Amino acid sequence: MSQTKIKAGGFDVDVITGTDALTSAPASTDEFLISDAGVLKRIDASLVATSFAGIDDQSSSNDDQLTITDTAVIINEDSDSIDFRVESNGNANMLVVDGSTDCVAIGQAAGDSNFELDIAGDVRLFNSGDGFETIDFDSNRGSAGDFLGDITGKWNGTEVARISLRAGTDTSNKDDGAIHFETSESGGSLGESFKILPNKDIQLGGNTNIGINVTPGDAKFVISEAFANIAGIISNDGSSGGSGETHHIFKRNNSSVGSISATNSSTSFNTSSDYRLKENVTYDWDATTRLKQLKPARFNWIKDDTNTLVDGFIAHEVTAVPEAIMGTKDATETKNNVVLDSYGNMLHHSITDYCTTTNRPE
Repeated sequence: MSQTKIKAGGFDVDVITGTDALTSAPASTDEFLISDAGVLKRIDASLVATSFAGIDDQSSSNDDQLTITDTAVIINEDSDSIDFRVESNGNANMLVVDGSTDCVAIGQAAGDSNFELDIAGDVRLFNSGDGFETIDFDSNRGSAGDFLGDITGKWNGTEVARISLRAGTDTSNKDDGAIHFETSESGGSLGESFKILPNKDIQLGGNTNIGINVTPGDAKFVISEAFANIAGIISNDGSSGGSGETHHIFKRNNSSVGSISATNSSTSFNTSSDYRLKENVTYDWDATTRLKQLKPARFNWIKDDTNTLVDGFIAHEVTAVPEAIMGTKDATETKNNVVLDSYGNMLHHSITDYCTTTNRPE
C-alpha cells in the first residue's frame, strides 16, 4: 500500500530531503509549492520572478524601475520615460513625477515644462521653533540685468504680474542686484511699474502715476486725505546755516526754469531771471504808464466764510504784464461721470474709479 505524503498538518518528513541552503538565486526551472485556495500547486521560479519584474536584484543590467540596496531605494535608475505617482485618500495625483517632461507635481497632474513644480493649492513654509524659512534663487548669470528668479502671476494662463530678482551691474564681483515690479494692462503685455536699484534708489516706470488713497487720474501724483492734523508733503532740510538750500527744482526739457529754496527763516519761490537768458534789453520806455495799467483791488474769496478782505489783482485784468497770468477768462472744462459732494465740489474725476477705490457699487 502506498504511503501518504501530504497530511492535514503538513508534509511527511520524507517529502523534503536535504539540509543544504541555496547560495544563489533559484533557476527559472526550479519549482515552488503553493496553496491555491486549499489546492496544492506547483509553480516555476520563472513565474515568481515575473511577479517582481522591475525590482533590481543587482545581478544584471536589465531595465529596472525599482532598485533596493542596503543604502538606497532608487526609482527608474535606468532613466526610462516612466512616471512615478503616489495617491492619497481622494487625490490620484498627490505626488507625480513625469518621466518624459522632468516635471514634478503636487496635488495635480504634471505639466509640460522641464524641471517644473506644479502645485495645486497653497504653499506654506512653517517653522514651529525660533527660526525662519528661506526661498533662494541662486544663478550664476553672466550679464548685468539678467533674471536670477521671478514670481509670476497668471490669469487663466496669461502673465499679468511679475516680481523679478535680477543681477546688478557689477559683473566681476557679482554682488549687487535689483528688484523689478511689472504689471499688465488689459490687452497689453507686462510693463515695468517700478524697480529698486542696487544703490537702494526707487525708479518708477515711464508711464507710472501715483495716487495715495485715490486713483491718480489726470495727475502724476495725487494725495487724497483730510489734512486736519497732518501735512500733505513735508520737505525738511536737515542742514544748518543761514544760506538758502534748494528744496525743489523745476525743469523744462532738462533745463532749469525755477526752484523753491529755504533759509533758516524764509522760503523763496524762484523763477528764471538771469540776464544771460535775455536779449533786446531796453530801458527806453514809459514804465510809469505801464504800471498805471495795473488795477490793484480789494476782495474776499468766495469760499472764505469770514469774508476777510485781501489786496491783490483780478487775473484777467492784469493785461499790463501778461507773463504774470495764464488761462482764459471764464474758461470752463467739461467732465463726464464725475463724483460731486453735497456742495457741488468735485471729489473724483471718474465715478467708475471712485467706486472701485472706495468699494462702492456704481
